[in-house]
Amino acid sequence: LQTNLDSYVNGAASSVDSETALFNGTTGRLIKRASGDGFAKLTAGVLSVRTTAQLRSDLGETVVALTDGATVSVDAALGNNFRLTLGGNRTLANPTNLIQGQVLNFRLVQGGGGGFTLAYGNKYKFSGGILPVLSVGAGSIDFMSCQWDANDDSLCCVMTKAFT
Repeated sequence: LQTNLDSYVNGAASSVDSETALFNGTTGRLIKRASGDGFAKLTAGVLSVRTTAQLRSDLGETVVALTDGATVSVDAALGNNFRLTLGGNRTLANPTNLIQGQVLNFRLVQGGGGGFTLAYGNKYKFSGGILPVLSVGAGSIDFMSCQWDANDDSLCCVMTKAFT
């Protein structure tokens, strides 16, 4: 199977199944070659083969621990899945580095004695305009998922509560 990507063609470099090559789409000349089973990744001119686990990490499927503080920053370039253990009443800041259509998932955990509140930056939007209130028990887990729409400059969010 060949894929045209930025005027390059991806394809087999030889009859060896575990070899991946990057060809110039115009001249057909071999540009880069790597061995191994997995997915090809070109970074700063270096062609490497990534395992499924590495690809999942590259795609942001790892969980990023957010730093607890009065205002909690979220860098969407670090991934799509986030975990926050609240140590007090907090504000979840508007994420930075969002891309159109990106989905962010937040696992929100009540730390300490629980009962902490979470306020939201102005880009977080909820059904009916009603801001959700977190579960209050210590160790309670709430899950929030949001999708970014740059056209509306908003994150449409839903929350499922009280995983204990």
